[in-house]
Amino acid sequence: MDIPLDKQPELFEQFNRLTPSYQGIYKGMGLGLFLVKQFIEDLNAKIQLSSTPGKGSSFICLIPLKIPVLAKEPFNP
Repeated sequence: MDIPLDKQPELFEQFNRLTPSYQGIYKGMGLGLFLVKQFIEDLNAKIQLSSTPGKGSSFICLIPLKIPVLAKEPFNP
């Protein structure tokens, strides 16, 4: 689904949907992306949205990972 640039900030609002429920195209309460954003922010992370007309949309979550302070062995990826 292509998401117009002016509507993108609305996606992360609680109980907000870009398609009204009476049209019956997509089901849901408008909580999914709101909850994801809350969770991502609790992790001191960021969520990014990219939408290209005719190609669709993608969401990227950038989550900073840290090495545990009390690790018994050094981390070697």
